Parts: sequence; C-alpha cells; structure tokens
Amino acid sequence: MRLAVILMLLPLPVFAQDWIDYGLLMRENADRVETMTDANGMTVQSLNLGDGVLVQCSDGNCYGTDAGGALGCTFAIMADMTALNATCPGNLDAGEEARLKAAFDRMGRFIEENAVPPRPAGYAQGLLEKAMADQAGEDEAARQKTCERLKPGGDLAEMLGYLSGEDFPGEMNRVLATPRLPVMNPCL
Repeated sequence: MRLAVILMLLPLPVFAQDWIDYGLLMRENADRVETMTDANGMTVQSLNLGDGVLVQCSDGNCYGTDAGGALGCTFAIMADMTALNATCPGNLDAGEEARLKAAFDRMGRFIEENAVPPRPAGYAQGLLEKAMADQAGEDEAARQKTCERLKPGGDLAEMLGYLSGEDFPGEMNRVLATPRLPVMNPCL
C-alpha cells in the first residue's frame, strides 16, 4: 500500500505544526525574506532556507515545503503509529518494538533540534504521550476497531511493519543526515 494512502487513513495529530513558529522564523531571517504579489494581488513572503525547504506566508498563514521530503509529516505519522501500537499491544515482536522505539526517539530528537525555536529534550515524548492519551480515551468499540486496523490484513499493518522493520533505520539515517526545518508538506 502506498504511504500516501496510509496517510489518509491516519488521524494526524492536531499538534503537527506546533514545532514551527513561522513568525519567529521569518523575523530571524528577515534579511532573506522576499516579498512579492501573486496573481490574485495577495502579498506573499517567501523564505528559501537553501536546503530544499521553502517557507511562504500570505494573509497571516504560513506553510513550508521540503523538496527532500516533509519530515514533520513523517514524524506526525510515526507519532500516530507509535501511539496506536502502544494502545493496541501484541502486533510486534520484541525486536520490532525496539526498532520502533529507537526510530521514534531518533526522529523525536531531530524534531526537537530542528524546531523553531528548538524544543527541550523530551518534547517529542510529550507529544507521543498526548497522542496515546487521545487514543486511549476512545470508547472501547472505537478502540477495538482501531486495533483491528493494525493486525495483519488491516489497512495500517503495512505502515506499522515498515516503521518497525529492519530497513527503516537505514532509510531514516539517510533522511535525518541533513538538519532542516521539519515541515508538513508535501506530506507523502
């Protein structure tokens, strides 16, 4: 199953953009911000961070895109999947559990270090705990339905397997090798 399809199936956390203060980012880089008017007459401010990340702000709304892959999106998916796995135990063996935890911790440190402003150690764990509490707060029927999605043949089983698999740590090391703003777009 393609990751984009998986993304549509996940309840991405509402906190997904909390790690980027775009106003602060634009102020800190004011000398690099370009202002233009788009075809609709709207003023658009653009900041090219030079690492594939482009931030644009218009009418009080800002968003960032990363040509190399939106690590904020990947982290949001990882947080959801890790929380789902904690809420629905028994889908992974001990090695898979250890790889999923190590991957979440590594990506969490990346988010903490590359957020604007940078977040303290443990920030990512707090986001995970919030996601777990949100999922644990579902009524029992809804929780069981969610847990079925993680079992073999369920629509989220492949994603859980991918994130806890033996190949994922190497892929993650490659994409986390370059510090950059953890934006949400394009989200897979």
